[in-house]
Amino acid sequence: MPAPIIGDLPIAPIPADSPAVFNSRAFSLVAALRVFVTQINALVAWLNLNIFDTADLDELPGGVTSGDMVEVTRDDVRYRTD
Repeated sequence: MPAPIIGDLPIAPIPADSPAVFNSRAFSLVAALRVFVTQINALVAWLNLNIFDTADLDELPGGVTSGDMVEVTRDDVRYRTD
């Protein structure tokens, strides 16, 4: 299954917009956020299933356990190869 696509959000309102344009853009943006959240959640679920190898979470380096707060960098990510 390919990665879910996240659609573009509409143009956000700015204070310089006329009241009618501001309202139109604001309502469009707020309405689009529900779809955006659904798309983000679908992408996160896809990433969890297809990219991140969670099998090694209990084997973090330095005596860190899965319940500890840690800083993760790009070099720390492990990718599935299967």
